[in-house]
Amino acid sequence: MIKEKTIFLNNSYSYPERIYCILYNIYKIPICNHENCKNEIHFQKQHGYSYGFLKYCGRNCALTSKNRNKSVSNGLKGNTNHKGKKHSLEVRKRISEKHKGKKLSKETRKKISEAFSGKKHPMYGKHHSEEAKRKIRISTINQIKKQKGQIHPVYNVNSIQYLNWINRTFNLSGQYAENPNEYHIKDLGYFIDFIDFKNKVIIEWDEKKHYDKNNNLRKKDLKRQNIIQNYFSDFKFIRINENKFLSLTIKQRYQYFNKVL
Repeated sequence: MIKEKTIFLNNSYSYPERIYCILYNIYKIPICNHENCKNEIHFQKQHGYSYGFLKYCGRNCALTSKNRNKSVSNGLKGNTNHKGKKHSLEVRKRISEKHKGKKLSKETRKKISEAFSGKKHPMYGKHHSEEAKRKIRISTINQIKKQKGQIHPVYNVNSIQYLNWINRTFNLSGQYAENPNEYHIKDLGYFIDFIDFKNKVIIEWDEKKHYDKNNNLRKKDLKRQNIIQNYFSDFKFIRINENKFLSLTIKQRYQYFNKVL
């Protein structure tokens, strides 16, 4: 379907060659070379197919990849042919097998890096909301569970002997790592160091990394604490600074917990 300088494109991975073939090898359409040529593309849908019409007024314009790509790119904006559709498991498997073992060259990796660096990155200048972070945490944990069957968060092995002492000395019924494991707040995507539902006590064990150079608790830890406290509003929330705790005598530790509990 060709009318003067209008080209019909069907589905093809090599549309530049198709344009050249139709215009110059078969139909011998004479085209001018106009520097300020305005090319445009129009897409129409009929019987479930998309029809693309590209218009050029010059040979160089039609054959310049920059203009060609720009026209097709503009024409595809807003196109939703595959919206709501999903590849079948068989198709996904074929795609996966097709790409197995492929390695990107250094040049390709560099191009990808440059294409998403700085202001070009889709998240440049943006920040995830707390709700988005929560969903990401939960999704990541669920994905690990799905792949591994069970998730085992990293914990401070040295803290267990002291949590055991606290749990035993003050007659608590705490749940923590190795007793039998850290409690997972599924709605928040957090694992708590120590929780006692019977006595309504939460304990967080803080190593040096949880504090800044001025020995103040980091903002992200404060945020996490506020979220957990809002969720368990009637629980006592106790933070243990590991360095300070270890510097205390047994008597001082007892006096401290006897006071806060």
